[in-house]
Amino acid sequence: MYSKKEILNVFDPDKGYTVYDLPDEFYLWVAKTIGKKLVGDDSIFLNREITRDNSVISKLENIETLGRDVRTVEKEVVENASENLLNLLGKVMLQPNSFYLNDLYFRLVRSSNESEISVPHRDYYFHKITPSWEHNDKLIDIKLWIPLLLTSPYAIGVVPGSHMEKDHSVRFYTEGGQKKFLAEHYQESLKPVKVSLGQGLIFPNNLIHGSLPKGKCGNIRTSAEFTLAYKVKSS
Repeated sequence: MYSKKEILNVFDPDKGYTVYDLPDEFYLWVAKTIGKKLVGDDSIFLNREITRDNSVISKLENIETLGRDVRTVEKEVVENASENLLNLLGKVMLQPNSFYLNDLYFRLVRSSNESEISVPHRDYYFHKITPSWEHNDKLIDIKLWIPLLLTSPYAIGVVPGSHMEKDHSVRFYTEGGQKKFLAEHYQESLKPVKVSLGQGLIFPNNLIHGSLPKGKCGNIRTSAEFTLAYKVKSS
């Protein structure tokens, strides 16, 4: 267990995010696991350079839009590797106690497909409306975003300092039996963050972030996401 202060110092307290160099073994496991899950090829994401390989791009462009369930790695795969992966992360940052819900998923974002471009949001909006993501005051969850394929040096943007805002201007509601949220954040407000292949972006669940506007994030990108869980000491 950790103090709340220790946990919140995992990322820059003013900006609300930090870019880490990930251990090679950790990054390679994620790259191979997602490559196998997406296209059945565990080597497709091993090149750590900006992608200009038309054969790779063509293969990814021809994949149909995938739902969250298809983009999620089997939980037992994460659970079986979690002890080693968490120990590896502990070499470069405060070691998480677990991967929340053993949840690891990827996103394939193509500028030609509007439905794949994430709107600016705070992660807790999704957690609030997703079963099994209920708030737990004994844990602090922090996102680890990992680029695996880039066609531009920049793919994600954030609103620095937005994690400290008290007015989150969000409305949760139910429509047709589904829980939804409505929040007005604009892509123009996002500051591009450079995260190179082999690195990971760390930020809390109340930092505004999202895909950069068309023309600023390349034609295609693939990324993976973990939610790191830290246990909080009783005060």
